[in-house]
Amino acid sequence: MSGEPERKAEREEPLSGLEELLFAEVEVEAVLGEKRVPLRDLAQLAEGGDLCLLPRSEPIRLVAAGVEIGEGIAVEVDGRLALQVERVHPPETFLAQLGGEVRRRLRGREHPSEE
Repeated sequence: MSGEPERKAEREEPLSGLEELLFAEVEVEAVLGEKRVPLRDLAQLAEGGDLCLLPRSEPIRLVAAGVEIGEGIAVEVDGRLALQVERVHPPETFLAQLGGEVRRRLRGREHPSEE
């Protein structure tokens, strides 16, 4: 023995369901707003044109894997657009919903459908 403390063996047991979910990566979106518009308006969009989505006072929704988890305002940080989070829903209100979505995605990776 070299006198060094023994290192614990790498974790060999599988992660619990909750641990697995907490390490899963999900797509996060900052949704400025949503609006129904006629296709003709979209067809007429040009570079430099405007598409008004919501009043300036409306918060930007923070969405993870299709589930709203909070809201905030657009800010600039080091020259980059960012979301300053002003409100986060309690985790117990969105983790169950996110968990179902993440589990569906994980199962899809384990058993990809044949096309």
